Amino acid sequence: MLALIDARAVFDSKDKSQKTPLHCAAEVGNSEALQMLLNANATVDIKDVLENTALHDASQGGHDAAVQVLLSVHTNLDVENEGGLSPLYCAANKGHRAAVQLLADARANVNFPNRYNRTPLHQAAAHGFPAVVQALIEARAAINAKDDMNWTPLHCAADEGDTACLQLLVDANATVDGKDDDRQ
Repeated sequence: MLALIDARAVFDSKDKSQKTPLHCAAEVGNSEALQMLLNANATVDIKDVLENTALHDASQGGHDAAVQVLLSVHTNLDVENEGGLSPLYCAANKGHRAAVQLLADARANVNFPNRYNRTPLHQAAAHGFPAVVQALIEARAAINAKDDMNWTPLHCAADEGDTACLQLLVDANATVDGKDDDRQ
């Protein structure tokens, strides 16, 4: 890689999926390559064909060191991909507690919803990720946020049957008598 840097390679070149070398390094969690590319002035917020940035890729993969490197530069924490998902949402959806924590500590919006108004807390509860639920609660995520179906994270945890997530939400004072559009 140093030889490429010395030869002044084009670091923002894209493949057929519109991925740059920065995307590729983030996807596999190669924090050393990320740092080298950033030091060589690679552009951090370029989007691929699915409108993912390198931060989306690192977050979704749970590559904490890569997330940390990307957070060390001025990157858009709440950038949306094609599905309307932020990097923090992607990390929560996959159960990557440390990545969620890093992004929350960097002041990413912990309540950034998807196109159906589901927050990262909805997703963590829906997939049974209690460590992520706890991290989001500690980061002051909206416990009683409602999605387009009027489901709260508590609905999601109950539907999943995850008692650990349910208990965390109840202990955080989630409204237990909320009703969805079906009055359930």
